[in-house]
Amino acid sequence: LVNTKVNDMHAETGHADASGLGDIAIDVRILNLSETIDHQMRASSRPPPPRAQIYRVPERLHAADKDAYEPRFLSFGPYHRGDNVTEEVRRGNSSKDDDLAFALQVGGPPILEYIKYIASIEAKARSCYGGDVAMEWDEFCTMLLKVGCS
Repeated sequence: LVNTKVNDMHAETGHADASGLGDIAIDVRILNLSETIDHQMRASSRPPPPRAQIYRVPERLHAADKDAYEPRFLSFGPYHRGDNVTEEVRRGNSSKDDDLAFALQVGGPPILEYIKYIASIEAKARSCYGGDVAMEWDEFCTMLLKVGCS
């Protein structure tokens, strides 16, 4: 079938094989090359990254303009955990707790359902952050729950 298509293309265009090997040799070369490249691509392919990536700002950029990267009003996610300034923002921000309490009061699913779902995606969510997330499992799941309710 491939030979026929290539032969038909040459007949329609009137182009001769530059190698002088004829249509069959072209077919073999095309097939061999495509198989070689396909094999190389499959052998070197990496699994696709998670769809979303949340990267930590490199220290040299952060140091150049801290105000551009430090949360002043709302802090969520693990990157600013432990920073003195952002811990004050985090402690002063009780709206996440209020949002969660409200969501539970208005008849949503019980908290167990939220936690079961979050536990099922915890590893995937953690992998979205570049580098290691230095939070215990329960802290990270709680953060995801509260951010999701905000």
